[in-house]
Amino acid sequence: MHNEEFPDSPGTRSGVSNKRALIAIGIVALVTVALIALVYFGIIRNRVSPTPTPAGVGTATGSGTPQATLQLVEVTGQVREYSPGALIAVIKPLAGQVEQVIITEDTQILDMTNKPIAQSNIKPGVSITCKGSLDPLGRMIAQVVIVNAASATKTPTASRVPSNTPTLAPEQDTPTPEPAEIPSGIWLGSYFGNENLGGEPVLYRDDPVIDFQWNELAPAAEVPADYFSVRWEGYWNFETGGFRFSAFSDDGVRVWVDDVLVIDEWHTQAPTLATADVYLQSGEHHIKVEYFDASGGAEVRVWWDFRGQYPEWKGEYYTNPNLTGSPILVQNDESLLFDWGQSAPAPQVPVDHFSVRWTRTLVFDEGPFRFSVTVNDGVRLWLDGVLLIDQWHESATTTYSGYIYLSGGAHNIKVEYFDYTDTALIKLGWERQEAFTNWKGDYYANADLSGLPSLVRDDAEIKFNWSAGPAEPNLPSDNFSVRWSRTMQFNAGTYRFYANADDGVRIKVDGVTLVDAWYASAGLKEATIPLAAGNHSLVVEYLELGGNAVIEFGWGEAATFTPTFTPTATATATIAATPSVTPTPTVTTEAATPTATATPEGTPAGVSN
Repeated sequence: MHNEEFPDSPGTRSGVSNKRALIAIGIVALVTVALIALVYFGIIRNRVSPTPTPAGVGTATGSGTPQATLQLVEVTGQVREYSPGALIAVIKPLAGQVEQVIITEDTQILDMTNKPIAQSNIKPGVSITCKGSLDPLGRMIAQVVIVNAASATKTPTASRVPSNTPTLAPEQDTPTPEPAEIPSGIWLGSYFGNENLGGEPVLYRDDPVIDFQWNELAPAAEVPADYFSVRWEGYWNFETGGFRFSAFSDDGVRVWVDDVLVIDEWHTQAPTLATADVYLQSGEHHIKVEYFDASGGAEVRVWWDFRGQYPEWKGEYYTNPNLTGSPILVQNDESLLFDWGQSAPAPQVPVDHFSVRWTRTLVFDEGPFRFSVTVNDGVRLWLDGVLLIDQWHESATTTYSGYIYLSGGAHNIKVEYFDYTDTALIKLGWERQEAFTNWKGDYYANADLSGLPSLVRDDAEIKFNWSAGPAEPNLPSDNFSVRWSRTMQFNAGTYRFYANADDGVRIKVDGVTLVDAWYASAGLKEATIPLAAGNHSLVVEYLELGGNAVIEFGWGEAATFTPTFTPTATATATIAATPSVTPTPTVTTEAATPTATATPEGTPAGVSN
C-alpha cells in the first residue's frame, strides 16, 4: 500500500521529527497566550476598568491583608472629551477635583428628574454631575451620572445660538469652551474675562436662575473677581398679560424681551433696582440679560412678576351706544388716547353707535387732582365710585374737567364713553394741582370747612349761582362750604369789599376778618379798609345750608365804588383745559399762563378780581 504521509523510504524518521517540532511549537504558543491573558486580566484590565468596590468593604490581597476602602466622591463639570461607548470622559470640573470619569456598562445615566436616559446624551459641552469612588490613579469610577437635561436633550437649531461676539485668537493652548444652544426654562450663561462682553467667553454654563451675590469673589475659577461680564439667554413660556421685569444689580445691567431693550442701566452703580412693564401674548419668548462688574462688590438679580391679564385699562367694547348686553370685545388698552376718526376701534366693533367701559386701579400721591377728558360724543368718569364728570349726550369735540382731592394710595377709575355718529374720539389725562394763578378754591363736603377738601380747583372769579344743585358732582347739594384764597397787588387807598351770599359768608384781608356772617341768608355784606401799596392776602369763606346756593364777591375804591351784583346761574364752574396726555399716575403739572396782576384802578363795580 502506498502512503504519501509515511513512505516506506528511509525518509520516514525525518517526518517523525517534523511532527514533533510542530507539537512543540503549538505548546509554546498556548503558553504564550495564557501568559498574555493572565497579564491582561490580572494587571492591565484592573488599571483600565477596575471593578467598583462598595464603600466600606475591603478587598483581600494575596497576603490576606485588606486594601484601603475606596472613597465616595461627587464632581460637577463640563464635558470636554467623550464619545458614546468610550470608557473615560474628560471633564472640566466646576465643583470637585476629578478630571477623568470612568463610565462602565453598570453606570446609571439619569436626567435632572432622575429618569434613565441614553448614554448618547453625554457629549462635549454638556454639564454633568457624577457620583462614585476613586481608583488608585485618582479617576472616578462613576456609579451615577446626572446629565443637565436642558442642554443635553435638545437638538440645536439655527435660531437658538448665543448672540454673536467678536472672535479673538486664544492666547494659549487651553481648550476653548464650546457654545451650547439657547435652552428653554433655564439660562445659558456666557462668562467673559472682561467687562465689555468682548472676545470668546471663558466659560459656558447653565444657570437655573439669575440670582447671584458674589461680593468680592469670582463667579468661577475661569472668571476674574473684577472686570468681568456675563450674557444670559433663555426661552421662557408666558401667559397672555402684563409682566413687570425687574433687575437689581451692582454694576451695569441690560434686559431684552424678544430683542426689544426694556431695561438699560449699562453703567457703574451701587446696588440699584430697575423695572419695566411689558405686555406679552401667550407662548415662548426670548429673554436676554447682560451684566458687567467693574470692581468691588458684584451682584445681580433678574426676575419678572405677572400683573394680570389687564395691567393697564380693561376695555369692554359694546355694539350699541348704551353699554347693554355682553361686550363684543374685551382687551388691554395701554392708555385712553384714541382718535378713531370715522373708523371702528376694532373689526368686530361698528364704526358708529358703539360704547366702551374702561376700568383700572392706579396709585396716586395725596393731593388735589384735575381730570380732563376730551370727547366726541358722551362721557362719564368715576373716581372710587364718585361721579366727577357726567356728560352723557351727543356733542361736538369738547373738553370737560372734574376735580377731586385724593388720599395717597390706590384708587379705582371707571370711564364710560359712547359714539353716536361721525368722529369717534376720547383722550383722558390728569394733573396734580400745584399752582393756582387765580382763586384757589377748597371745597368741603361739610358745613364747617373741616377735614380734607373733597376737591381743590383754580377759579377765575368768585361769582356762582348753583341754584339748588351741587357745586361739583362729588359735593352734596346742601351743607357744603368753600374757602377761596389768593394774593393780590393793590395801590395805596381805602377799599370797599363786599359779598352777596345765600347762605353764610366771611371776608378776611391780611388775616383781619372784615365780614363775619356765618348764618343762613346773609345777603349783601360789605366793609371798608385802608390798604398800603403792595401785596395783600384775601380769603373768602362761603357756607351753603339749604335751598339755593349763591355767592358773589368783589371790591373797589371806597370813594367811587357802589357794589352791585348779578350772579350768573351756572351748574358748575367748569374751566376749559387741555387734558394731560400722560396715562400714568405720576404726571407733571400742566404749565399755566399767568394772568395780568389786577389793580383797583378801572375795576368795574361789583366784579371780583
